Amino acid sequence: MPGTIPAQEITAMPLVKVRRRSSKIDDKDLDLITEALTIVVAKALTCEEGGRLPPSDIMIEVSEVGPYDKNVKDLNIRVLAHDYPSRRGENLASLKTRRRAIQEVVKAHLDAGTTYYVWPILAATSYGSDTEED
Repeated sequence: MPGTIPAQEITAMPLVKVRRRSSKIDDKDLDLITEALTIVVAKALTCEEGGRLPPSDIMIEVSEVGPYDKNVKDLNIRVLAHDYPSRRGENLASLKTRRRAIQEVVKAHLDAGTTYYVWPILAATSYGSDTEED
């Protein structure tokens, strides 16, 4: 079928969910953060089983902290990705190293006193879209 990628060539696309408190992080800073996230997450999640991830494979979704949210930080970053053993590492050591690499880049874009978290979540995944075939 034209315009589709054979299933064996599809990598599990990581999804980064970013929520921000707009009173603490403006649009300009958010743009810098999300651009940096595509690069650092691609590098941090590249692994033996998943291959090399280019920044264009990192999907980013942004939402705002709302009035009904409770106990959240100014910037909340969840990285959802396929659970390859080399991403986890023994006793989660590799995952912690990968998280710290992402955190360092995020911190560089935040003002002092801005609260944040980075939370990588690895799970079995199955990605499909209009440009792939099963």
